[in-house]
Amino acid sequence: MMHSQRYVSKELTHFTGRRCRKADGTHDQEPQYRQLVEILRAQRLLPRLDYVDGPARVNFDENASFEKRTMIKVDAVYFCDIPVADFGMHTDKYSTFGLSFLKSFLVGKGANPAFYIAGDSIISPGDPAASEVFNGRSPDPLTRNALMEQLIKTQLTTASDLRNTSLIENSLTPLNHAAIARAQKINSMVGRHFLSFCVPFDSTKDDADQENYYMEREWRVIGDVKFTLEDVCRVILPSPFARRLRSDVPDYAGQITFPDY
Repeated sequence: MMHSQRYVSKELTHFTGRRCRKADGTHDQEPQYRQLVEILRAQRLLPRLDYVDGPARVNFDENASFEKRTMIKVDAVYFCDIPVADFGMHTDKYSTFGLSFLKSFLVGKGANPAFYIAGDSIISPGDPAASEVFNGRSPDPLTRNALMEQLIKTQLTTASDLRNTSLIENSLTPLNHAAIARAQKINSMVGRHFLSFCVPFDSTKDDADQENYYMEREWRVIGDVKFTLEDVCRVILPSPFARRLRSDVPDYAGQITFPDY
């Protein structure tokens, strides 16, 4: 027997123009609309405005904060796994303009859901990971944010520490050199395919809080997303813009959803 559910969607939605705000903090719909039209005409979603063709960047700053989302910087396009009927809370946060694709289409582009980390979750000080990376001097209480930050810092510096130790001891043999090079490659791969999808969140924040990322059910594609208008499952925009969209992007013949209805 098939059961229906409404807590995830077959579509993944990208809202556009979140930073287009008026002086009073409300959404500025004209630049939000223009941004949506530019995306549809270009048939490409970019991870950043100055993105050029080439490898997407995945950068780590060991002196930054995992909790504040400044430690990991990744060139990615972000999507929400949100049913259409539940757009309201998210259009308030982001914008009332966006576009969606079938999840199956984006999975073919490398899309993957974020790995949510409850940053305020408490870890036992006796946990083996805590003992290893804090050398027996872990903070009390030890939060998962603090542990993740220290784990990432340790991973980032392991290969260079091995190399420096080998140089000091004058034991950088070809075998050691190869092992260090491999450790660096593994670090890079773990960063790109795992850590770049890790998202901390505060479980005490209200569902509608601007920083409650858990409610997005976020998915990411590292790099850009190229598409055709036929790939677009749905365009989301306020009803007064519908006629303009048909004129500005006449080749789009898909669904249009009005979040203001």
